[in-house]
Amino acid sequence: EHAVVYKQHSRYMFADPENIAFTDPDFFDLPGVPFNVFFTTFGHAIHGTFWHGDYGRPRSHGCLNVTPEDARWLFRWLEPVSPYLSEFSGSSADPGTPVIVI
Repeated sequence: EHAVVYKQHSRYMFADPENIAFTDPDFFDLPGVPFNVFFTTFGHAIHGTFWHGDYGRPRSHGCLNVTPEDARWLFRWLEPVSPYLSEFSGSSADPGTPVIVI
């Protein structure tokens, strides 16, 4: 069980080119990943995915890929509340919504 620790409306996600070669199938370079809801401090998040439609199968580097529409709904529903065009981090005094990954 986790809690929401950080939310970000849009994020540029990419593989570290020092660790993953550009020609490696695991390399990724994704500007504008929408509605990111981080549930660990290691970068694991629920976020919108526009580069594939193969939901329900393992495809990411630890994140949960959902449609952009579902990501927006979750982003707006889950606490802590994040004002538009802002970021928000939870704290021990005000933790975010519990997230259970099955």
